[in-house]
Amino acid sequence: MRKKLHFKSTVTTKRQITIPKEICDILDIKIGDEVVFYLDNNNNNRIIFNKNNPKTTCFACKGTGKLGMLDCFVCYGTGLLATEINDNVLQIIGQIALKSLIYKVSIKIENCSTTAIKDNISPIPSVKLNSNEYSFPLLMKVQDEIQKKLILHFTPRQSNNPNLLQVPNDKLLKEILKTLCNADSITEVKSWFRPEIDLKGADLYEVK
Repeated sequence: MRKKLHFKSTVTTKRQITIPKEICDILDIKIGDEVVFYLDNNNNNRIIFNKNNPKTTCFACKGTGKLGMLDCFVCYGTGLLATEINDNVLQIIGQIALKSLIYKVSIKIENCSTTAIKDNISPIPSVKLNSNEYSFPLLMKVQDEIQKKLILHFTPRQSNNPNLLQVPNDKLLKEILKTLCNADSITEVKSWFRPEIDLKGADLYEVK
């Protein structure tokens, strides 16, 4: 049986209250976070209180909530993603997998090893989307967007500066580019590691 929580807090002269520590822990509210209050549609005498999770435009549907004629399976048709999810590719993958049966989209991760690079084996996992509901071009476009996030997430950084990506050799870069489908995505990722400047042996790329 779920434990019933009951706390009291006194309203000050400035209409302020102290949020009990137990509530902060449950809602993951930290100093500096925003909270929101809104009216419960099912009970006009009840106010819902929660942590305000900033939203950002969904990278897959560009805020439309649609992929073709169907609801976006990344943001669940809302057009928005919680910023903390948008910034974490592993959470994005988990969100898609969570409702894969509802949206009839399967997601698979291959080559998850991040051990030492050997021969042509890329340390970057590759994502595979499959669906009979969404058009193949749209599916591959979303797949590439997730793959680019994976490349940024798994590419090693310089130990002294986490804003710098290590640049792979040509052989490894070729394997990384094979994880992408569309020419535009390939060109973009290639530019991350082979910008049109004279690297002169540089082995790092700065993430801007």
